[in-house]
Amino acid sequence: MLNYLLLVAVSFAAAEKGAHRFPAGANLNCESQVEAFLKSQNFKGPWKRVVDPQIDIKAFRAPTENIAHWVELQTFADPVVYVYTEKGIATHKWKAAGCEKISSTMPVEIDFLKKQDQTSFDDHAVKKLLQTKKPAMIYAWSPAMGYSMDAMSIFAKEAEKRGMVFLPVVDPTVEEDVVMRAIQERKLNIPAKKLSSIEVFMRDVTIHYPAALIVNNGKISERIIGAMKQDQLEQEINQRLAEMAKGE
Repeated sequence: MLNYLLLVAVSFAAAEKGAHRFPAGANLNCESQVEAFLKSQNFKGPWKRVVDPQIDIKAFRAPTENIAHWVELQTFADPVVYVYTEKGIATHKWKAAGCEKISSTMPVEIDFLKKQDQTSFDDHAVKKLLQTKKPAMIYAWSPAMGYSMDAMSIFAKEAEKRGMVFLPVVDPTVEEDVVMRAIQERKLNIPAKKLSSIEVFMRDVTIHYPAALIVNNGKISERIIGAMKQDQLEQEINQRLAEMAKGE
C-alpha cells in the first residue's frame, strides 16, 4: 500500500510539471537524440511516472498528439523508448557511449489486446466517440473483481443522470465463458465488450477494477478508480470535468 501511495504522489507531481521535454528526475543520457525521436512521434505529454520495471530503472509514460499512440521512456544507462500503437509495441534504444541508436524493432502485438470480435471496444470506437463529442463514461470491470460488478449500477445511474453514454468494457485477460457466466449470474444487463483499445489501456484502467474514464468535448479524463458511494462518485466526476474544462 505504501509503495502504491508513493507512486501516486510521484505521478501527481510529474503531471503538475506539464508537457516538459523530460520528466523531473529522469537523469537521461542522450537527451538530444531521444528528444528528436520523441518529436518525430508527435510527443504531447505530460509525463507520468509508472511502475519501474526494476530498481535501477525509472519509467515514465506520455500520450502523443495521436489517439492510440503513446510513448514510454525508461531511463537506464542506455535510454529506451517504447512506442505503443494499435499495431503493438516497438522498442527504440540508444547506447549511452556515443548515443548511437543501437536497436529499433517493429511493433510486437499485445496478445490480450487483440481484437476478439466485432463487439470488442477498440480504438476505432474510441476515435468515433471523441469525434462525436458526446459525453460518455467508459467503465472497466472484471469478473475477478466482485466490487467492480457491485458498483456498476452506481456508475451507470450517475452516467444516466448526467446524460452520458455508459460503456462497460471487460478485463481483456478473462476468458469469454467466464465473462458470460458472470453476466448471467449477476444479472448484468450489459454487452460483453472486451477492452481492446490501446488508448484506454494506457490510461491504467486494468491495474485495478473498477476504473472509469469520462469522455467529454473530445477529451478523455484521468481515471476514476475503485468502487464508491454515489455522493463520492459525483465529486470525482465533477473534479474530472473541471480538470478537463481547465485544459481547454
